[in-house]
Order: sequence, then structure tokens, then C-alpha cells
Amino acid sequence: IDYFKSDYALIGEISYKENDDISFRPYAIVNQSKGNNIESSMLNKHCTFYELNPLLGDVIATGELVIKNECLVTDQIKQLPGLDEKLTSFMGIPLNSGPQLVGVIVFANHKTKFEMPIYERFSPLIHACANIMDGYVNDLFMQEIQQNINRANQDKLEGIVESIDDGFILINLFKKITYVNSRTYNIFKLNRPVDACEEINNCFPELSELIMP
Repeated sequence: IDYFKSDYALIGEISYKENDDISFRPYAIVNQSKGNNIESSMLNKHCTFYELNPLLGDVIATGELVIKNECLVTDQIKQLPGLDEKLTSFMGIPLNSGPQLVGVIVFANHKTKFEMPIYERFSPLIHACANIMDGYVNDLFMQEIQQNINRANQDKLEGIVESIDDGFILINLFKKITYVNSRTYNIFKLNRPVDACEEINNCFPELSELIMP
């Protein structure tokens, strides 16, 4: 923010929904006029395209650099997150990974005015930011997929073990219980729920001796 000589900076992620809606999620906001104190509620909050400042919306819609040093009233219909002061100048930098827009960096309220040379000077750093953000977003996406797979597999497993007439107890390597089916409660006449990660010796001492160390 010092190199760009602005009072305000914002970086955030672009998300694409199944219905082609686009949302923007701020990762970090700096506003020197507020002592850099930004409400945490503004961070990681998804904003729809129509909730965004028009100039920020232009960056997202075109995927191109937007510089404006004389902001109009129409440019301030919706403020930038964390910016209460009047918007006097704007530089919106798209973070493109290949053909995909993955994020945006915004600088606002320059001491004098934004110019192309400073953008060109920092273009390698900007490309690196785009690649880092793309990797981070992809990692989150893969984690979400894996969680959904795990959840589906768990639901399938529960359906199977709840349908059998035998007792079924699932334990981890530390001999702690992770799952008990309903039939097990009846077989052992257990009249209390088994806590997650409870030691098997507490509930089924007769079985703990059968488990190899």
C-alpha cells in the first residue's frame, strides 16, 4: 500500500456458482485513515455482484485493469468494503490464472493519481498472487469434495450396519470408539449413549480383552 501511495487496499477471491452468479469474498482490507482497524465481519463475507461498488464490478465483469483518478457520484453508489471516506481515485487489478479470474486487488484514494507504470513494475508480483490464490481456492475446493465423499461414505456405511442383526462397533488405533450401531446397545443391554472417542474398556470391557494391542 505504501508503494502504490494509497490510503486503502483490498484483496479478495472471486467465486462462481452453478447458476453463473459471481460473488466476491474479501480476504484482507487496509484503511490507513481508520488506523487499519477493519471490522472482522467484513472479511470472508460473500458479496453478490450486484452488491459491489460499480468500479470493482467493472474489474470483475471485464477481467481487466481499471484505473480512474476522478471518481464520479455514480462510482460511489455502493462503497468499497471498509471504506467510509469519499472515493477519489481507484485502481482495480484483476488476478487472472490463465483465462480464469480468481481474485481482485483494489487500491483507492491515491495521494495524487494512479498511473500504469507502477502497475507494470509490480506485474510479476501480481501474477504470483494470482497463482497463489488459484492454488488456495483449488485446495479448498478439493477439501470440500473430499468432505462430501467422506460424508456420503459414512451415510452409506451407517445404512448398512444399522440394517444387520449383529452388533457393530468401530474403533480407531487407540481403542477408542468412533461408531456403535443400534443392535449393539440391545445385545449388551447398554442403557446410555456411547460418547465419541470413548475408550472401549469403559463400555465393553469384555471386548477390550479380545482386541490385539
